[in-house]
Amino acid sequence: MNSPRRTSLSLSYNGKNVTTAITNQLESFTYTDVASGEMDTLAIVLSETKHKWINAWFPAEGDYIESTIQIIDWNSPGDNRQLKCGKFLIDDFTLQGPPDTFNLNAISCPIDSDVASTTKSKTWSKTTLKGIASTIAKTAGITLYYDAEAYKIDKLEQSNETDISFLFRLCESYGLAKKIYNSRLVIFHEESYEKKAAIGTIDKTNCETYNLNGTLVGKYNGVTIKYKVAKSNKTFTYKYMETKGNRILKINEKADSLADAEIKAKARLRKSNKDARTINLNLKGDVNYLAGTCFHITGFGKFNGKYYIDKAVHTLTGGYTVNLQMHQVKSK
Repeated sequence: MNSPRRTSLSLSYNGKNVTTAITNQLESFTYTDVASGEMDTLAIVLSETKHKWINAWFPAEGDYIESTIQIIDWNSPGDNRQLKCGKFLIDDFTLQGPPDTFNLNAISCPIDSDVASTTKSKTWSKTTLKGIASTIAKTAGITLYYDAEAYKIDKLEQSNETDISFLFRLCESYGLAKKIYNSRLVIFHEESYEKKAAIGTIDKTNCETYNLNGTLVGKYNGVTIKYKVAKSNKTFTYKYMETKGNRILKINEKADSLADAEIKAKARLRKSNKDARTINLNLKGDVNYLAGTCFHITGFGKFNGKYYIDKAVHTLTGGYTVNLQMHQVKSK
C-alpha cells in the first residue's frame, strides 16, 4: 500500500528548533518568494489560547525565524524533497481574537543594520555596480552573490536614499534582478535567467484557478534615450528598434558612454514590455516552484509558452498550495 503524500514544516526561532513546540499552535504558514525588487516574507498564524506569545514568548528586537518546507512521497513513493526558505527577521506581530491568534510577520531584509532605514547622500566615483553592491553588503553584514557583468560607474550620486533603495534602483537601470535571501544580497541578470531551460511543465489541468492577461497597446517597438555624458556635458541620442512599428519609448537618463546608454535603454524597453503576457496560477504546492525559474505552460492556446516565475507564494493551511505570478519569456 502506497503511503499518502504529506508535508511537514521545520521551524527554528533564534537558532533553537521549535517545530514540536509550535506544531499544535500552527494555523497557517505562508512563504513569499520574490524574484526581484521586494523582500521575501514569512507570515505565520498561531493559536494563542495558552497565551505564551503575549507572555514568555513575546518577540524581541532582532529575533529571527528559519524554516524548511518538506514534502514526502509527493508525486510518487520516495519523492521526498525540501525547500529551505531562509532566515527572516521578525518585522511585526499582532494579537487577534476571539478566539485568540498571534500573527508573526518576518522579512528577509537585515533590519538590524541601517541599510534599509537610514537615508544617506554620497558620491560614488571610479567604481563598478558590483563594487557598490559589495560595499553595501559589507555594511549590512551579509554576503554578496553577484551573477552579472560588473558595469563600470564613472560617477554617481546617492541623494538622500537608503543604501538598499539606491542599490535596487541602480540595478533596475541595468536590467538586473535584486533581492535579499537567507542573509545574502543576491543580484543577477534576469534576462540570462529567462534564457535558462524550463525545469518543468504546468498544464491547465494542474491548475485549481488561473488568470491570464495580454496587452497589445502598451507594448513598445523600440526605445530612444537622450543621455548626458558628465565629462563633456554634451547630450546625445541613441535609438534601438526591437521590432517594426511606431510605438517608441522615450527616456532621459544619465550615461557614462554610448555603451552605457545602450544597456540602460534596452533594460528600460525590456522592463516596459515584459508584462505583455502574464499569468496567475493557483495549484497544488511543490518545492520546485521557485522565483527566478522558468516553466512551460500548456493547455491555454495562444497563451502557451515559456514563463518566468516573478513571485511564488507557498501556503500551508492543512494542505499545501502555491500561487505563481509569471510573465512570458520572449521567444528568440
